[in-house]
Amino acid sequence: MSWRDRYQSYTQMTISELKELLKSSNLPVSGKKVDLISYLIFKDYPQLAAKAPTFNKAEWLIRMGTIPDYAA
Repeated sequence: MSWRDRYQSYTQMTISELKELLKSSNLPVSGKKVDLISYLIFKDYPQLAAKAPTFNKAEWLIRMGTIPDYAA
């Protein structure tokens, strides 16, 4: 599964569901939905995290293509 497909599947989840996944992986559980998704994506695809700028990885994911902004 590509990271974009995984991203789309995460966007279908509720914030509570995302937080449960994050907790089970000992990842941060605070932030907007797009932040929670980015924590999971970068855990699943560490090579992608290495390419992302350190200042705002969630914003970088959104700008990587036709990814909609789910931060609202």
